[in-house]
Amino acid sequence: NVGSNAAQIFIDHGHKVIAISDSKGGIYNPNGINIKKLLEYKKNIRR
Repeated sequence: NVGSNAAQIFIDHGHKVIAISDSKGGIYNPNGINIKKLLEYKKNIRR
């Protein structure tokens, strides 16, 4: 997935990801989103 890869690159370069979305919806956190935890959660939920 291009979006998750891009988000990880941003994090690796010291940027904070505060919003992310996919075809099912999106989330926003002004303090930043833990991308690794989000991807793990998304992998484990039912579709």
